[in-house]
Amino acid sequence: MEQQHKQITAVINEINDIKAGLADLKNAINVQKEHFKPDEQFEEVLSELSEREKRKTKAIIWGLPESSNATNNSNNDKQSIIDIFSKVGFQHEPTNMVRLGKPIPNSTYPRPIKLTFSNQEAVFQLLKNNKTLKEKNIKNIYITSDKTPKQQVHYKSLKNKMEERIKNGEAGLRLRYLKGIPTIISQSSDHLN
Repeated sequence: MEQQHKQITAVINEINDIKAGLADLKNAINVQKEHFKPDEQFEEVLSELSEREKRKTKAIIWGLPESSNATNNSNNDKQSIIDIFSKVGFQHEPTNMVRLGKPIPNSTYPRPIKLTFSNQEAVFQLLKNNKTLKEKNIKNIYITSDKTPKQQVHYKSLKNKMEERIKNGEAGLRLRYLKGIPTIISQSSDHLN
């Protein structure tokens, strides 16, 4: 009889352990449900894709000095951009251009200019000409694609990782876009890292 009592006690303890484990599992599932909201995440992804689609035909030009005369700034910008494009052999003209941000008097940093083109191919060609800017001795001016805030955060994170790896002794690393995605590669072997 004592043996049966021990067995019953052991079974009851085991059942209590299973109940406690089940309660823990239910709590963990509830916590995950709070953090995982598929409708919101789906909407977030769709919003990001839509925003990237809108920005495909846009590029940002950085470092182009601003005119001190605000009324002629737009005309001066347009002429300066056309001059730069002709120097690097770029044949497309933007359909729209606008300085980003409010003018800051006596600022040493000119506001960037957002350029809009009629198609995405023009933006790709323009970005390829970034190297040519340095070759043609056009200093302090560079061109980037118009990135969404999430793309900017991802790029900055990758850049920080690359700088950390360089600081730790890895040589020849650089960021390169592969199929539209920034990736750290080794310059010496052009292999992915």
